[in-house]
Amino acid sequence: ERARQGTGDPGLRMRLLDLEASLLGTQREFALALPRLTSLAELHREQGDPHQEGRALVSQALYTFYGGRPRRALELNSEALGLIDEEREPSLAAVAAKNQLLFLVECGQYSEAKKILFKNRARFTDLGHILRLRVRWIEGRIDHGLRQLDRAEAALREVKRGFEEAGTGFHAALAGLDLALTLVCQGRWDEAVAETLQSAAMFEALTVY
Repeated sequence: ERARQGTGDPGLRMRLLDLEASLLGTQREFALALPRLTSLAELHREQGDPHQEGRALVSQALYTFYGGRPRRALELNSEALGLIDEEREPSLAAVAAKNQLLFLVECGQYSEAKKILFKNRARFTDLGHILRLRVRWIEGRIDHGLRQLDRAEAALREVKRGFEEAGTGFHAALAGLDLALTLVCQGRWDEAVAETLQSAAMFEALTVY
């Protein structure tokens, strides 16, 4: 309200849009956050800052994905990757590349995801521990999609153990479900059931239904 009564400074407006979109995203109000991010990207474009435009598009792509539109998310993230200045913010480039992998997997484009993973392997080494686990998780899903089931199993077991050790039981349980699917594809039904029950017990303990 005060900003509307003020000078109309675009820098202030962009900062407020950024904060508001982040707040709405934390509240999982993705449909409300997306118009703010669209406006934010347009303002950065008008200000001649493609890197910040790319940053807004990375968030827009992720919230679009959370809203159940992985193909549109892939389009937005691809645009963002072309705008981001990696020297200016290498961590943002790495996160955008990681998201690209996730969106490709969700769209069933496993071969393309494998190429992106190989191309960005060195970039991902600078990510934090949890984000590296997430990349490894996506790698396991890629191997599953390509029917390299032994490799997928090894990756998913590593990820599940890593999340357990990090105290993030919810993500460990989700990884366990992906592991169970891989075991089913190998015809190892008893092990798959055991993994599924472990995940179900974790969800129940976390009151996730």
